[in-house]
Amino acid sequence: MLTVMLCEYKKAADGVQGAYQDLVNKCTGALPPGHYGAASFIPAICASGHAVEFCAVGMDGQVYGVPHAKFSTQTRPERIRLILAMANVYQLLALIVRQAPATHARRPFFVKQLREDGLTTIEVLLGTVSKRIGSFAARPGVPHTTLEDIQTAYEAGAKNPGYFLVCAKSAPMISEHGTYAVETYPVGYSHNPAEEQDVQLLAYSVCRALYILWKAKLVHRDVRMANIVRLQGPEDHYMLLDLENVAQVKIWPAVQPFKDWDSFTLSKNSEYDHLSDMYQLGKLLRRLLRRTGSQAAEEFINSIRNKSLTAEQALKHVWLMRQ
Repeated sequence: MLTVMLCEYKKAADGVQGAYQDLVNKCTGALPPGHYGAASFIPAICASGHAVEFCAVGMDGQVYGVPHAKFSTQTRPERIRLILAMANVYQLLALIVRQAPATHARRPFFVKQLREDGLTTIEVLLGTVSKRIGSFAARPGVPHTTLEDIQTAYEAGAKNPGYFLVCAKSAPMISEHGTYAVETYPVGYSHNPAEEQDVQLLAYSVCRALYILWKAKLVHRDVRMANIVRLQGPEDHYMLLDLENVAQVKIWPAVQPFKDWDSFTLSKNSEYDHLSDMYQLGKLLRRLLRRTGSQAAEEFINSIRNKSLTAEQALKHVWLMRQ
C-alpha cells in the first residue's frame, strides 16, 4: 500500500494552524527513498471547521505551504473552487501512483497495524517505524531474552555501517505496565526475491547481519522472510529486523520452538547457536530458489543447511563474494 496523501483535521477551536502544526510534528523524518520514484513531494490537507488548506510534504519530510491553496466551505463559490482544486489533486495523485516503483509491499504511514502474534503493533512514521509489544514478558521467547540483550543488538546494528541490521533511534524501553517500545530505522518494504541474483543479495545481507550479531555474542533465533525487508536508495540491499528475540549464545536450553524451527534447528545439545541461525537461513534460501540454482548457489545452501559454515565463513564463499 502506497500513502499518496496526508490529512490532518482539528476542531474549529484549534483552527487550521493547529492541524498544520500537527502535520509538522508528525513529519519528523524523510520519506523512504525509492517509494515515490521521481515525485518530489506528496500533497497534504489541513482542515478545521469550514477552513481547508492544501500543503505539500517534501521527500525531506518538511511541510511546505502552497500559494493560493486556502479554501472555505461556507460559500458556494468557495465550495466550487475547492471541488476544482480537488480534481487537480486527484490528477496529481494518479501521477504519483504511476511514477511509484513497483514493490511487493509497503505499509501505509501513521496507521497502527497489529501483527500476527496479537501483541505487536507496528506504525510506519516518516523515516522510522514505531514498534510496541504489549505484555512483553508473556511472549514465548522472553525467558531467554533480556532487555539488555536487545539493546546490545540494536547498538551493534548502529555501530556497523550499511544498515544490514535494523537500528534504533533511541534505546528500547519497557514501561512500568510491561509494554515494550522502540523506534527503528531505516524504513524498508517486503520483497520476496524471484531471481537468483536477488536471492544472492538477500543471503549476503542476512549473513552480514548475523555476523554483526555473532560479534556481539548474540543469536537472532527468528530468521524468516517476515523479518527481512528490502531497502532502496544508497543502501540497495536487504535488512534483518525484529531483534526482540535475540539471546546470548549457548547459555540456555531451548524451551519452546519458534515458528519455522524443525528437528534440525537446534544443536545436538538442544541449544540454539550461530549455526542454528545459518541453518534457518538455508531453509529460507531453499524455498526462495524453488528451481535449482547455479552450482555455487546449491553448494552454498547445502553447506549452511549442513551447518558447516558460520556467517563469517559464508561471507567468503564464492557465491557471496560476487556481491
